[in-house]
Amino acid sequence: MKKVGFIGLGAMGYPMAENLLKAGYELHVCDINSEATKGLKGEGAHVIDLPRDVARVAEVVITMLPDSPDVEQVYLGENGLLSGAYDGLILIDSSTIDPEVTRKIGLEASELGVGMLDAPVGGNVVTASQGNLIMLVGGEESVVNQCRGILETLGERIIHAGPLGAGESLKLANNLMTGIYACLLAEGFSFAEQADVDQEKLLDLLKGNLTRLFEMLSKRILEKNFEPGFKTKFMHKDLKLALKLGQDNDAPLPFGSLAKEMFQLAINQGLGDHDFTSVFSVYKNEGKS
Repeated sequence: MKKVGFIGLGAMGYPMAENLLKAGYELHVCDINSEATKGLKGEGAHVIDLPRDVARVAEVVITMLPDSPDVEQVYLGENGLLSGAYDGLILIDSSTIDPEVTRKIGLEASELGVGMLDAPVGGNVVTASQGNLIMLVGGEESVVNQCRGILETLGERIIHAGPLGAGESLKLANNLMTGIYACLLAEGFSFAEQADVDQEKLLDLLKGNLTRLFEMLSKRILEKNFEPGFKTKFMHKDLKLALKLGQDNDAPLPFGSLAKEMFQLAINQGLGDHDFTSVFSVYKNEGKS
């Protein structure tokens, strides 16, 4: 497959498209920003005005768009990709959107004989430029294999997450944890500062501890091994102490307060003497009658 379409030439899309050009693909680009298309035209890309017409000339079309409504418009709207699609075309959406939208588009595409993958990316502008993204791919394995060369041009790691929509779900799980982690770091360093703790000392502690802790706790949760290492009731006690110190120093600790309540729920479920990772069981039981 040498003829590739690319729609969405923003901060991430532009370097991704550029790497396809450098790898020798015949590239057909479309974007509402004429400056972006002009830049790639100067490097040898063909500029096309409508998504429909990109679909007609390409073997594979990649989209990298801001949000779900943008993707729906480009795929399903008037002059959208599916209006120009043909049996055997493959569509790859690298946007980070609602998996339900991905599956909806995939269903309509399949009725036309069109294959589809969702392949949101892990990384940033620098890794996009270097072709070192992580491609989180959902879709049929046969379609993934057909597109492996293209995916490997864009990313250094290809993770086939499962059926269509699984790539989006994996990306959102990652971003959920990343967003929470950023808030936790902000909360912890703020707490330390207001408690007159040297923040560099805290950083030094984290450098030697967080990676090991992450791997150990993740393994316990995945294996559902809740034999006590550090008991839930002791984590709950320590969080209460931290919250008191935060209150004494006017340090807001919203995530600390929520965590204490989650461990209280675990204790209420009889998990006080289990390892504190048994809080996973609280999440599993939420919403069940």
